[in-house]
Amino acid sequence: MKKLLISTLSASLLLAGAALADEGHGQHMKAMAQTEAQSSTFMAVGMVQRTDPASGSVTIAHQAIQALKWPAMTMPFVVGDKELFSRLKAGEKVAFAFKREGGKAVIVSVNASTY
Repeated sequence: MKKLLISTLSASLLLAGAALADEGHGQHMKAMAQTEAQSSTFMAVGMVQRTDPASGSVTIAHQAIQALKWPAMTMPFVVGDKELFSRLKAGEKVAFAFKREGGKAVIVSVNASTY
């Protein structure tokens, strides 16, 4: 009887430890996914609404961005390289790539001819 009790307790402790390890692993994987999403480059297409070189931003009405689960919307983007403003004209359709940095969407490349 004593051996059965010890075996049962040992098995319970092992299962509890495995469950805690899985939970910790799940939290770690979520944190890694968030970091990856913030460091990845995302592609989008949309129409330039307005540019503001003085503030370093452009407002684009973009299509849904599935990788981020963003619906289609109009929003401001930071323009990482000021030279990109030469390719951003109000009323133009563009394909662009951006990264998420510090809670902001930063455009890293623009191509107006492939959209």
